Amino acid sequence: MNLNDLRMSLKSALDNMWARIDARIHAIEEGGGGGEMNVIEAVSFNGVNVPPDGNKRVSMSESDPTVPSWAKQASKPAYTAQEVGALPANTPIPSKTSDLTNDSGFLTSETDPTVPSWAKQNSKPTYTAAEVGALPDNTPYVSGVKGDAESSYRQGNVNLTAANIGAQTDVGLYIDAQGYLCQRIGSDT
Repeated sequence: MNLNDLRMSLKSALDNMWARIDARIHAIEEGGGGGEMNVIEAVSFNGVNVPPDGNKRVSMSESDPTVPSWAKQASKPAYTAQEVGALPANTPIPSKTSDLTNDSGFLTSETDPTVPSWAKQNSKPTYTAAEVGALPDNTPYVSGVKGDAESSYRQGNVNLTAANIGAQTDVGLYIDAQGYLCQRIGSDT
């Protein structure tokens, strides 16, 4: 028998059993006899009748010799965490790196060869501005901006324009009809 035939046979047997149960419930609800409901009746599975034992369920037992007897019991054995090599339920589990300790002494020193020795020291070195490519502390800084056309220095966010620095603003440049940049020559515009 293939798997599909087995499925169909099981479905048919279950459908038949539920139909009989529904009929009995309906008869009891209608007050029409039926007496006490005997839910377990003979069930036909793949052409073989499986008789019930009176009003009790059919007793089935595991007979596979490869399954140990303790696994066939109704109540399974209980084990302690120690017996199965696990941590007890009340063991705190670290949730961040700073919670971890080296209590077993596995780490005794930094051994990564890619980390330079100075980086493994408890106190870090200090550097001069020249060592890190910065300007020294005593470097003069810009304290103000003044264009040639201005009489005093300005500080803060300064916007320099052509007029501030004395640059020529109208040099007579224009773009002609063909898209060329041209300059006017002469006094007439």
